[in-house]
Amino acid sequence: MIQAQIRVRAQQAIGRIDRTIYGHFVEHMGRCVYGGLWAEMLANRKFNGPDLAEFGVVSPWVSLGGGPGVTYDHDNTTFYSGDQSQMIAVRNDDGRPHGVAQGPLALRGGQSYRLRVVLRQEQLSGPVRFALEDKAGRPYVVEERCCVEGSWQRHELTLTAPVDDATARLSLTCRGTGTLWLGAASLMPEDNLAGWRRDVVEAVRALQPPLIRWPGGNFASAYHWQDGIGPRDGRPSRADVAWGALEPNDVGTGEFMALCRELGAAPYLCVNLGSGTPEEAAAWVEYCNGPEESVYGRLRAEHGHPEPYGVHYWGVGNETYGNWQHGHVDARTYARRYRAFAAAMRAVDPTIALVGVGAQPYEAPGWNDAVLEMVGRELDYLSLHHYTPGYGPGELPPDHQPNHEALYPAVVAGPERVEELLQEAQAALAQRGLAGRVRLALDEWNAWVHAHYDCGEGKPHLLRDGLYAAGMYHVMQRQCGLVAMANLAQLVNVLGAIYTTPQGLFVTPVYLANRLYAEHSGPVSLATEVESPTFAAPAAAFLPARRHARYVDAQATADDSGTRLCLAVINRHSHEPAEVQIEVEGAAVAAQGQAYQLNGPSALSGNSAARPNVVTLRALPGFQAAGRFSYTFPAHSATVLELCLTGA
Repeated sequence: MIQAQIRVRAQQAIGRIDRTIYGHFVEHMGRCVYGGLWAEMLANRKFNGPDLAEFGVVSPWVSLGGGPGVTYDHDNTTFYSGDQSQMIAVRNDDGRPHGVAQGPLALRGGQSYRLRVVLRQEQLSGPVRFALEDKAGRPYVVEERCCVEGSWQRHELTLTAPVDDATARLSLTCRGTGTLWLGAASLMPEDNLAGWRRDVVEAVRALQPPLIRWPGGNFASAYHWQDGIGPRDGRPSRADVAWGALEPNDVGTGEFMALCRELGAAPYLCVNLGSGTPEEAAAWVEYCNGPEESVYGRLRAEHGHPEPYGVHYWGVGNETYGNWQHGHVDARTYARRYRAFAAAMRAVDPTIALVGVGAQPYEAPGWNDAVLEMVGRELDYLSLHHYTPGYGPGELPPDHQPNHEALYPAVVAGPERVEELLQEAQAALAQRGLAGRVRLALDEWNAWVHAHYDCGEGKPHLLRDGLYAAGMYHVMQRQCGLVAMANLAQLVNVLGAIYTTPQGLFVTPVYLANRLYAEHSGPVSLATEVESPTFAAPAAAFLPARRHARYVDAQATADDSGTRLCLAVINRHSHEPAEVQIEVEGAAVAAQGQAYQLNGPSALSGNSAARPNVVTLRALPGFQAAGRFSYTFPAHSATVLELCLTGA
């Protein structure tokens, strides 16, 4: 058993903690939005992607009833949105249905699904058939409709699944001869929340997110916001140059704002500085914040929201220093572009808060100096990103299996390095007289060990990463005068706090750490001193080696009344419990305390779809407290002790 001491100075406040440090981040990347948060069940629902397995059949759709006299084509002459539709032409009636299908789709027995199909036909002699089927094509529910010739028509149906089937499919077919074009199709569970997946939204709601950043990330540097407004079926699909994907633009400004309203979260939008213009950014500000009589405010009203959205936080670009970024530039060019964007955006709404792009010294040496010198007094926040240890694709062995045991000390000690980097940024601000005027937005942070962004529902997500997140909250609480915003990257599936499957979801230890600190921390940070034995942590990716990382780390917070004190304690030792002597100086402590703990069977245990509750967050039995008392924290744990203060 290791021994440590903690002293909390209850009358010595460090400062106020902005709740936005418990914020989150959503980017159009991997399965974060589509296949994660968004409830749409169909991929490439606008038929704008490539044909891969079958010529003329837009992937991932597959043909049904092909043969002589039946032609499939990706039609770039007759289309509804974007520049392509799926065409099925039948010259010879063989009595079979002809069309396309998509699966596997996870159906729940008794659940109703809203199907919407936009189509047109010429000389079609039979009806169009809409069906939910098993993977062999045996129908569960079928509806047929005759369609008027010559113009695009929208058909909306409700189909109720009679049984559970994780491998079901949707088929869209016609009988007889003629030509059918499919312009768009959508299948959503009827219990969706404004298009968002209900179970995922409820899991996010439990986090009480104060702030959500969107739409990126790298994605933002080539995103044109006007592609994502207006009727969803008519929005164009675009090539996503950041991640090599096809972006259907189903989730745009209105949808994101609906999610924020549902969750009670403040929106934080990042504008396109890569391929965008100051005028485009200013128009987005007006669309979100302008009165109904303004040009873009009127457009917003036409789209169903007369009242302004009132977006306060705006990021001007993302990681513009990086050669991986679309439209990346040098620091002085960025500063000049920032000035032009800021002037245009603030001319529309002078009350907005702007976040400028900052950089870590290991990624872009000298970037912050140049930006702060040129536009420091025009910034509200300077953005910094950090991933621990920061491995990217191709930086781990070919089997993508990192040595988790060897990396454990580097990851759990990682927050100590982050604190040093924050202090370096603080010194840069102070050198230019900006301390207290410009604060930091740590608007992307997480543990990043796997070589893939989306490490999949089959792999466990480790307690180690939850302990790292706990340490990060200690750092941000200690540095509350400097860090005014933080966004865990990302919310769902991509390094996610939550991972989804078609049938359900599970939450990770990082999610549980976020809940622990968001629910059991006060708004006032208190001076907290820790004496602890130390360990050595090896160098890894962006992290230098550390000779003396603390096994025990702690940070205390209090409520505004000074009657509730929360002492958060991490025991980073992978095997040994920590007996800690705790002293609360400057206040009387009630005899009974409450405790909440994040832990699992081992330091490298984790949650997965198959085993979702290995690592848990739970309330512990009450304990005896006093002005001085001892508490034993088990190995590999993060614990919050809640104490009632009865007087000075």
